[in-house]
Amino acid sequence: PDAIFMDLAMPGIDGWETIRRLRRMGWTRVPVAIVSANAFDRGLQAELDGQAEAPPQDFFVKPVRRSDLLAWLGQKLDLDWILDEAPPRTPPPAMPAAPIACEELAPLLERVRLGYPRGIIEWLDAWALERPEHEELARSLQLLAREFRFEAIEQRLQALCVTDSNPPRS
Repeated sequence: PDAIFMDLAMPGIDGWETIRRLRRMGWTRVPVAIVSANAFDRGLQAELDGQAEAPPQDFFVKPVRRSDLLAWLGQKLDLDWILDEAPPRTPPPAMPAAPIACEELAPLLERVRLGYPRGIIEWLDAWALERPEHEELARSLQLLAREFRFEAIEQRLQALCVTDSNPPRS
């Protein structure tokens, strides 16, 4: 392989031991990125052929952002990306019929920043039941969550929420 993305939590042997075995098999030049759902794994000792720990640039917290993945692959494999066209833009959701307080959206924003799609979808399901006037918005945000587009969700939430000092944008 040109590169390896190794999860740490696997049945049988963990990711660290798998990497050690790959290195012993002679795969010393293949770049390895550590992928974990637990940000605390970043500080674990890896003892990989004298390497005290995985360098921070080789560690990804799930869900992995596409831009981070492409940047890592480009750097490790000396790639120059050629873009055919601009990425598709998702049309903004319709503005909600009623303003939405930032405090109301805070639990959703927390799930978005954690990159927790199931939590986002479940929160939006419950919210749409409580606030049927926002059902269309909830469905559009759920679609983004299913596509792991957390940055787009966060941008929309910031544009939609209102505080006393942040009136709704038109």
